[in-house]
Amino acid sequence: MDSNFSYSNLLLEDTDSIVEGDSSSSCIGTSTGTNSGNRDFSEGLRALVVDSLLGHWETTPLLKKYHYEVTNVLGGEEVLNLLRQKPGCFDLVISEVNLPGMSGFELLKSITKEFLTLPVFLMSKDCKPEMVKKGIMKGASYYLRKPLAEPDIEKLWQHVYLKRLEKKVDNKNKDQNESLGQDSSRKQKEKTPELSKKKDPRKNPLSIDISCPPAPNSSNIVWDDNLHHLFVQAVEHLGINGRQCK
Repeated sequence: MDSNFSYSNLLLEDTDSIVEGDSSSSCIGTSTGTNSGNRDFSEGLRALVVDSLLGHWETTPLLKKYHYEVTNVLGGEEVLNLLRQKPGCFDLVISEVNLPGMSGFELLKSITKEFLTLPVFLMSKDCKPEMVKKGIMKGASYYLRKPLAEPDIEKLWQHVYLKRLEKKVDNKNKDQNESLGQDSSRKQKEKTPELSKKKDPRKNPLSIDISCPPAPNSSNIVWDDNLHHLFVQAVEHLGINGRQCK
């Protein structure tokens, strides 16, 4: 990846598309935004909230005050069913930790595994450090204290856009890696014929087949009468028993 590439560069290039969300979504209530205030940025963001009835009575008015489009459900299984039935129709999930049946932590685990870029916010009256740490370590974008306060609500949109930005960066990196892989493969194919031409087994001793060594140069000698006569003459000339050392 280019050393000059950064989140800020991508944000400057694609601000409109990040704020407006995925225009290909067929869901009602596609998120839109302007450049004036937190309420404008959060306007139209689609929040799927899972809590008790009493919790919804407390949370929904505050979210709507910041122009969120709120869908309320009572359990984790219902959340997962909605996300599967309407992919891309929600911008964030806000879940109570202590739910009947599937807990908020279990729901968080399922969502982060199946819907990688969907931000999940946990909320609870229990905000002990170990609980907050557990939620963040498991992938929560933020851990909210109940009852919710306006300063927390007005900042939720930032986490939504950050997730979208991370997705864009991941897609950009993926495209660059695929492009580099294709270039590398093409260059390798171009080099292969050249290497084949350069290989000469006569210049490479390791390429010589040594399983069948060449036969030594030799001729078949025929012991005929003429050769026998010459041999006898040579013996008589040199002598067999008559030669003595000086």
